[in-house]
Amino acid sequence: MGNVQGKAATLHQLAGIYADQGEVAKAIALYEQSLELQEKIG
Repeated sequence: MGNVQGKAATLHQLAGIYADQGEVAKAIALYEQSLELQEKIG
């Protein structure tokens, strides 16, 4: 299974990096994935 909370946090951090670099579409996609995981784990 792995560490789902850790994965969500990592996706969130990567999204921030992409956002800082101006890669908005990639950032949004990663933020959405992170949010999805966070919603599943509560």
